[in-house]
Amino acid sequence: MVALSKEDKRPIALCLLKILKKYSDEAHPMTYDAIIAKFKEDYNIEPSRNTLTRQIELLRDGLDYDIVDGKNRQGKYLADRLFEDIQLKALMDSVLTSKYIPQANAKELLNKLESLGNAYFPKQYRHMHSYDQWNHLRSPQFFASLEMIEEAIWQHKQFVFTYNKRAMDGTLVVKGRDKRLVAHPFDLVCIDGQYYMIATIG
Repeated sequence: MVALSKEDKRPIALCLLKILKKYSDEAHPMTYDAIIAKFKEDYNIEPSRNTLTRQIELLRDGLDYDIVDGKNRQGKYLADRLFEDIQLKALMDSVLTSKYIPQANAKELLNKLESLGNAYFPKQYRHMHSYDQWNHLRSPQFFASLEMIEEAIWQHKQFVFTYNKRAMDGTLVVKGRDKRLVAHPFDLVCIDGQYYMIATIG
């Protein structure tokens, strides 16, 4: 909980926006009493109804946030979202089923995606399988390698790499006679859940 000064009303609009983002949607409009309760719980302040009315008008009319009335004008909620719940679900499913995203990165991505939803999102999708029940790449260098290749593409640079294959016991072993190869990459493409680098080698 973050305590705010009762005399300083400048952060109230930002706190109000955070509360509406986290606790409201079309199915869960918030009354003034509910909003004030969350202010007291999260920020240890109790704004008046008049203050909330002015701050809602500021967010809606001055900053173009889509704050609308609930059904039968019961409460208010934030209608515009970066992602709809079903879109977040689709993105999380793609992370869960991706074989090339390392397990630790998959967990981090799922947590970040879940944080983009409101307080009710995790409850709606409890049926989602745990990330560790899916087959994920174990290499922790995956995203670092992607970033390095992308940088080489955009900067028209070459880089040196070692071409490996996975042995029966799961370890990586060098493939071929040349242990160090020079690549001039042109593009990265994702086909059937796998990344491929388009490059000249030599």
